[in-house]
Amino acid sequence: MRRTLATVVTAAAAIATVATATPAAAAAKVGPHPFLDYVKPVKAHVATWVDVWWDTQKPVCDAKVWLSGRKVTVDYPANTATYSSFATANTLGAKDKPQRTAFRVTADYGKTTEVPLTAEISYNTCGDNPVEKSKRFEVALTVLKNKA
Repeated sequence: MRRTLATVVTAAAAIATVATATPAAAAAKVGPHPFLDYVKPVKAHVATWVDVWWDTQKPVCDAKVWLSGRKVTVDYPANTATYSSFATANTLGAKDKPQRTAFRVTADYGKTTEVPLTAEISYNTCGDNPVEKSKRFEVALTVLKNKA
């Protein structure tokens, strides 16, 4: 009986730890953050448009996003040239649906692999006295060996 009670107490403690950690994890996603932690797979050595999808719990204004990765060339939409912004505007509201930022990537790999990409977003907090901020996130890019 004691082993069973000890097991129940240990399990309850583990659940309490997870429950307490959950609000902290949610708090980390107050500002803009990738809605998904990956982009669509691409063939090696083939320039391909991919999207990073963003969500937020607080409004974001004047957003600019850059993408980088080892052995990955990144091009941006023609209308911005040196960065990407949200597809419909450079703002994202807390009640908006997730929005995408587009990038044309060419991965210089000779095998199928997963490559970490860094998505860096600079933005401000909107309103009369906006505060400039920036954040970095990692998103995964699957590169498929190009057999052609």
